[in-house]
Amino acid sequence: MSFGYSQEVINDLENLLETGEEIFETIYKHEIFKDLWIIVWTILFKSDKFINLEVPLLELLLKRDDLSLDEIDIWDNLIKWCFLLFNKIN
Repeated sequence: MSFGYSQEVINDLENLLETGEEIFETIYKHEIFKDLWIIVWTILFKSDKFINLEVPLLELLLKRDDLSLDEIDIWDNLIKWCFLLFNKIN
């Protein structure tokens, strides 16, 4: 994954995202961070934080066509997310 950012910056971003979804939401809400969106989406999608996403953010993620993720990974995570949501409801 190369977007013109050093691996050190990407690693730091991964560490920040591990602290909570609010950082992700902040990055998404501000146009100034637009260049980071693809990296953030990819990192978030592959992290354990994915299953805690709220519905509106998940919808935004799934509607994107610029993610470099395998379709099977998308489906696996979506199934995990649905399973967790179902368990919360019941």
